[in-house]
Amino acid sequence: MNGHSHEKPCHYEPDTEEEQFIREGSGILFRAKAAARKPGVPLLEADCLRFEKWIRANSPATAVHVDEAPSLALHSRDFWIPFAVLASDVALQLYLGLVVNYVYDCLKGALQHDEHTIHVTAVYEDRPKGLLKRFEYSGSVAGLRACADELDISTVLKE
Repeated sequence: MNGHSHEKPCHYEPDTEEEQFIREGSGILFRAKAAARKPGVPLLEADCLRFEKWIRANSPATAVHVDEAPSLALHSRDFWIPFAVLASDVALQLYLGLVVNYVYDCLKGALQHDEHTIHVTAVYEDRPKGLLKRFEYSGSVAGLRACADELDISTVLKE
């Protein structure tokens, strides 16, 4: 499997907005990140706005927050899910289920032989418990589904 979950120490330094979201927010926060071609210019991943819209339609109880930034335009078959900061009310397993369902909805009607790669990163931080977890995956859609199915949330989000 290409999915990875990291216990502290983790290469994640939340900025002020993320810290406030972790303390006071709920749901999912999608962040823009610096683009290689335009250093210093934060861009949202290519699938961000479509994924946000899909979550709002298919999981209306899940709060979704998105940075105000332009979207990166890509012309490939890859799915680039935005970097997600998860509030304590959204479990990593629930989030991965949303990602998998979104991708499968997008693939309805796609040609069977088409290969698709998915890239996803999510961070969960529970400061009162001193907990920081990061999940990263780049690989096949089927591999992410297997990873999400096998993920035991008690081992990923433990003290």
